[in-house]
Amino acid sequence: MFLYKSAVRATLFAISLFGGRALACSCAPPPPPCQAVGQAPLVFLGTVTRTTAEQDAFKTAQMHVDRLYKGQVKETIELFDDGMCDGPRLEAGRQYLMYTSVLSTGAIPSRGCGRSRAVEAADEDLEFLKQYSTGEVPTHISGTVRYRPDEPEDSKLGDLGRTPMKDVKVTVSSNDQQFSASTNSLGQYSFTGLPAGQYDVDAELSGYRLNWAPNGLTLHPNGCLEANMLMKA
Repeated sequence: MFLYKSAVRATLFAISLFGGRALACSCAPPPPPCQAVGQAPLVFLGTVTRTTAEQDAFKTAQMHVDRLYKGQVKETIELFDDGMCDGPRLEAGRQYLMYTSVLSTGAIPSRGCGRSRAVEAADEDLEFLKQYSTGEVPTHISGTVRYRPDEPEDSKLGDLGRTPMKDVKVTVSSNDQQFSASTNSLGQYSFTGLPAGQYDVDAELSGYRLNWAPNGLTLHPNGCLEANMLMKA
């Protein structure tokens, strides 16, 4: 599973009543819209019609689905908000862009490590979703290759101490298909128009070895992935 920066990273502390949902978690920065749409089974724009407080910070919210971008739901649905993880605090009368799912219990969470947000902060998302709805958005995999110094410098400096590497040969592979490209002066690479599917990434440069790379990447139709890699001498 793809777990680098833009993907979900959650630390579980307790279990709620909703089929194993975490009561507390910490999230990495959310992925870009093109990746978030691929990861979320349900994406829609909706307006909260009412909220109901139940247990302490826990509440439910009834929402009218104004526009459905992905998945299947009724025109009016109920979401639960446990107050944990990232996500908007739903208020009656306001519109939100939701990236979520229907749990095995039938419950729909309003929170989780994703890009759900008030519509006022969703300009980038809505612009992408406008194109996504046409089915004409090209897939792409991109990222940056950096040199990873030895400890303790790596732990102290993090990405600030990891120099972007130029002219690294990056290969993405899926089944019997392989695609290659070289990184630019900023250590960046990009592949556009790839078939949807499962991918692995690799990086090669004389005198260096690949130290870390994500694997088992899932590229969804009309979606994207960010796959950053680290190399050592």
